[in-house]
Amino acid sequence: MQFAFVEQERFLSETVFPEGGCENDHTKDCCAHGPFKLKEIYAIKGRRYQQRVDSGTGKKYQCDKRFSEALEKLSQLGELPIEVNEDGFVLYGYK
Repeated sequence: MQFAFVEQERFLSETVFPEGGCENDHTKDCCAHGPFKLKEIYAIKGRRYQQRVDSGTGKKYQCDKRFSEALEKLSQLGELPIEVNEDGFVLYGYK
């Protein structure tokens, strides 16, 4: 995923954000961007596809399972300012 923060409003380098990385109104020091308050997030971008390798054949393929799961969980939160496109999604904190 990629984060854009309020001060810059541009997406930074892609980073892995682990499950359990949030605590109350802030994050733990668990990604390349260090700890930050959730209110500092302008937007979050998530990719649709991840490259996977079939363990039986060794063939590489594009998988959108995590993308679909993320959208399903986000939809359970109610109406959100989210844009979905062919590359992934952008969830806005401020727009």
